Amino acid sequence: MSADPTWLQDYGPHLGFIVRQIGRFVLPGVIAIPLALAFPSLRRALRDKLAMAAFCAVPLLWMFLVPWSAVFVAAMDGEHHSPWWAQMPLYICFWGWPAVAGILIWRAKGARIVSAGYALLNAVAWLFVGFVAAMAINGDWI
Repeated sequence: MSADPTWLQDYGPHLGFIVRQIGRFVLPGVIAIPLALAFPSLRRALRDKLAMAAFCAVPLLWMFLVPWSAVFVAAMDGEHHSPWWAQMPLYICFWGWPAVAGILIWRAKGARIVSAGYALLNAVAWLFVGFVAAMAINGDWI
């Protein structure tokens, strides 16, 4: 039994298109990780497990939306709409990301300014990726 390669033909171009188009907006969030870790005060603050979890979750929440929205762009052909549950990660990311960024800033004692800068650099990507993902899942492109 061989694997069916047609799924890559169906989903691959959409994922590639989304990644190429939003790459310039995602770049500040990706660059923020090594820049933030360059500060010894933040490295000390990340010894706290909740601060480390929040530090990792800040970029991962919005990064998850890229492949998620690519799957539902490929699922729409004008006749079939995305299922109702496809928007749930959008709601989680929309309301959860500011909460996670707030937890990071709150728990990063001694490095709150660096944590706030890290969150602000990721906010650009969070807003843009959330906006594009919502358009992809809903099918309403502007």
